[in-house]
Amino acid sequence: MTTLPFGNGRHWLKPPAVKAPSPENKAEAVLYTIADDYMYTLRAVHRLSPIFQIWAHVVGEPPPINNISRIERSPVKVSVTTLSDSVACFRGVKRPYTDEKDGSSILIYVLNPAVTLVRDTNMVCLAKAAKLGNVALTVQVRPVKEVDLQPDRNPLHQGVITRLEFVPGESTNPVLPQRHGDRYDTRLW
Repeated sequence: MTTLPFGNGRHWLKPPAVKAPSPENKAEAVLYTIADDYMYTLRAVHRLSPIFQIWAHVVGEPPPINNISRIERSPVKVSVTTLSDSVACFRGVKRPYTDEKDGSSILIYVLNPAVTLVRDTNMVCLAKAAKLGNVALTVQVRPVKEVDLQPDRNPLHQGVITRLEFVPGESTNPVLPQRHGDRYDTRLW
């Protein structure tokens, strides 16, 4: 069975590649894709909120789903952000991650949206706005490794977004992940 795309021909499970500040130099931009297997796994287990949040907080636009314009008319406005709005960037997750025993190459971008999108059981639109408390949104990126490069050695993107996660916040402005010194190896900026 084929699924039809919504919103200008875009499919809600196929977000575009996104630009982000380079982990080495915040003034330079890098390009990341979003892992297909992450998106399809979320869909398979009916976790639609993280899919909507990727669109709203990483891509920087509402997800292309039916009647999403309803959200724009709600009294609570969703904090639309991109990785360019990150308040911090860390490297290393201090735990096993994909093919690494310590996750030392994993990048973590930190965002501070005040309002997010969550799944709604409403028949009109599958998403609704929800206010957030003192939490930080972390976006985890697996950088492209030397072995992943094509023969021309010019990658189409510099990393793959593999996870999105809200974690308890530690401070008030900007909100950083609680115990970030214990969670991550190095703060890059």
